[in-house]
Amino acid sequence: YIGISPSAPPSNGKLPSRQSLNHRIRYHMRGNAEGSTLRLSLGCVLEEQLGIQLRRVGSGKRLTFASGEERLSEWLEENARVAWLGGWSAAGLAESGGELVRFAVLWALAFLLVGVNEEVLFRGYTLLTLARGIGFWPAALALSTLFGMLHYFTKPMETWADGLSTGLLGLFLCYTVRLTGDIWLAAGFHFGWNFLAMAVFGGPNTGNDGKPLTGHLLASSFHGPPWLTGGPMGPEASLLVFPLIAALFAACAWRFRGGLATAAAARRGACGR
Repeated sequence: YIGISPSAPPSNGKLPSRQSLNHRIRYHMRGNAEGSTLRLSLGCVLEEQLGIQLRRVGSGKRLTFASGEERLSEWLEENARVAWLGGWSAAGLAESGGELVRFAVLWALAFLLVGVNEEVLFRGYTLLTLARGIGFWPAALALSTLFGMLHYFTKPMETWADGLSTGLLGLFLCYTVRLTGDIWLAAGFHFGWNFLAMAVFGGPNTGNDGKPLTGHLLASSFHGPPWLTGGPMGPEASLLVFPLIAALFAACAWRFRGGLATAAAARRGACGR
């Protein structure tokens, strides 16, 4: 649909519209046909299906679907999608009530165990011991390469983008260990990344035959070319993940600059230079 955004700033000196894109989307989803061409068009097309009719309101020229606006809003909630970059859309919650809570808790526990286990294995004692022998960055590069290769070679349908992004994310997590002196930021990030990508946003995963996990929170779908969505590998295989990883390195370098980095160095011990 074209035309959902606010109007361009006027060129006659008047103040621009105070509405944001969020306001416009909300109005198209819950407003009325008088102020939304989207609702007017859909309502006319769905007139017989929904049993609604365009009517004049009051003594003026305003036209709406009157009480039928509520039925049109319900149809939009069930069928319309708000997609950013054309790659992902959601239509409310996929679960409700006790099932929502049950799946949220189960997936949270599962991803917490995965995050802590992999960080202890790749960024804990192994990184510390190897760094003592060959230095921190050579050790971090070696373990991150191994981390990416294990994901690439042991999971079906993998691509170079997923293997490379996983290795770079592993290197970023090594960097957080160097900055903080322990694995807890890395473990928390690892948990949050997996939980949000798969249990909340419903991203597919090749470990699950390229399908979303059962019981993910949002009734979502990925659509678009694989370079955008990651295809069956999920968001980690999207080419958009690479600038995101660069931004993560920059954000951590800024967050732990100066005094914080110096304080962390005292706890890094023998983690190498």
